[in-house]
Amino acid sequence: MIPSYVQRLSLSVLSLFVVQCWTTTTTPSAINDITLLPSDFVFNYAISCRGSFFCRFLYQPYAEAKIRLISHIKYVDEKPNIRHIVDGTEPFEDGSFELEGENRDQSTKFEPVLVIYHQCGQLKRKKDTFRRFIIKVPSIYVNSNETFDIGRLNLDVFYPGQKDGIKFELFTKPLKITGELFCASQPDAVKIVRLFSSPKQESENFISEETLEAESFHIDSRRAKLDEPILVISHQCDMPHDKIVKGIYRQFIIRIPFFYYNAGRLGLRDFNIGKLSLQLIYPGEVTRKLNDL
Repeated sequence: MIPSYVQRLSLSVLSLFVVQCWTTTTTPSAINDITLLPSDFVFNYAISCRGSFFCRFLYQPYAEAKIRLISHIKYVDEKPNIRHIVDGTEPFEDGSFELEGENRDQSTKFEPVLVIYHQCGQLKRKKDTFRRFIIKVPSIYVNSNETFDIGRLNLDVFYPGQKDGIKFELFTKPLKITGELFCASQPDAVKIVRLFSSPKQESENFISEETLEAESFHIDSRRAKLDEPILVISHQCDMPHDKIVKGIYRQFIIRIPFFYYNAGRLGLRDFNIGKLSLQLIYPGEVTRKLNDL
């Protein structure tokens, strides 16, 4: 029989801490494999930010900046690490940007900062480096379902704590595209997905191809340079037999949003096209043979 005061003590300890254990095959009882965390520790801190930039003149949007959302200011000067980068991008043509993501480092308190790299007003002899300043994201926006808006900033201004001559380390991953394609009337209909680096469906722009055996697909850009990538979906759902035997397909194109592939992207998030019924006729759909690549 466990004394009541021991039971109360046990409950108090459990209410204050979350025990996270990692078992190992070599030293299952090693104390180093146990980490105690406060009970209010949240594993999936979410944050979103937006804003826009101009350089010198209000009517001159600045789209050449590089923006990163880092989990804590102490990681800003370190070599880029996927655990510490929440999101990253470059602005759209109008100078605006949007960032969103979650904390990936469970060992550090989540205090996100926006890190802006730019060359507005920079001397030509420093063309290989950037100006950099940091904006701390107010804690009230973490897990709030509200977006932190920094407004529209003139990058010609020298901001507090700004530094010059900073190297920007490009840290990218391949663009990954996922989705599902189904044909209710002909589940075995041929479905082919192709990824091109530009709207021209030519061999020099071809990146990858996948013939679906089921409904879902996963395709990525590898290390290809992306100009205006497109996803070409070819299929034979609801097609007459005479056209099927001639190798003719129904085909439509999905353009990849700039948000997912611009030069500042990190590839942290897949572009998911959703679950599409191939019985529908999509805008711009054509009937043709597949291009030889």
